[in-house]
Amino acid sequence: MNNSKLISPISNILENASKLILDFYKNKNIIQSSLKQDSSPVTEADKRAHIFITKELLENFPLIPVISEEGDESEEIISDLFWLVDPLDGTKEFINQGDDFTINIALINNQEPVFGAIYKPVTGELYMGGKNLPAFKIQNKVKNYLKTELNEIACIVSQSKSHGSDKENEFINSLSKKFENNKVIKAGSSIKICLVAEGKSHIYPRFGDVYQWDIAAGHAILNASGGEITDLNLKKIIYSSSRKKKLKGFFALSELSFWKEKLQ
Repeated sequence: MNNSKLISPISNILENASKLILDFYKNKNIIQSSLKQDSSPVTEADKRAHIFITKELLENFPLIPVISEEGDESEEIISDLFWLVDPLDGTKEFINQGDDFTINIALINNQEPVFGAIYKPVTGELYMGGKNLPAFKIQNKVKNYLKTELNEIACIVSQSKSHGSDKENEFINSLSKKFENNKVIKAGSSIKICLVAEGKSHIYPRFGDVYQWDIAAGHAILNASGGEITDLNLKKIIYSSSRKKKLKGFFALSELSFWKEKLQ
């Protein structure tokens, strides 16, 4: 598939899903959440965005199945080509009226993310990239291409606002032995990966379990900007159409060979 032909339809889907989500966000009195089986929160905005995005993807690309975080948990899809969707990534941020929540859409082909799009509803920032599609960001109709950054002296780390752990803090502290200067940027949702893709941070470590839809779109964008996402052993991540598959943590890296030398 020619990824450049995905830009317009996916942008439209993201913008319209964003309007739907913001209708809930602006009326905080109607935001109600419940807990899913994994104890993560879900709101009506998550569910409505899931329904809308799934419907639009299937109408625009009827031959490509959709796997969404809020989809039917009993449904199993077997396919080498599929959409992987997180209709509202950063639900805790959304509930708390923060702005670091996103909509994530990725296209997986033969076990790897070949296209990714991330939209931040509050600010209108759109990130996109994939195979043969250089990563870019559009905000206020201004388009900038993304490129990761390397720095031998200073290290800027992306860290979760709400999912930080002692293990992550220990890892971040260990970087002080490898770099003269260190800084941490706390953010929510897939924005942490986008920060690496646009050169605003150099590494995002995550030691807790995540689902594939949490990182797939960011993975494609980061690849297209010169970076990589690996497992905690610095090995390639393999995507599958199984809803049940979890990843036991990961590193989002500005450049794989640079970080292999630093972390091994």
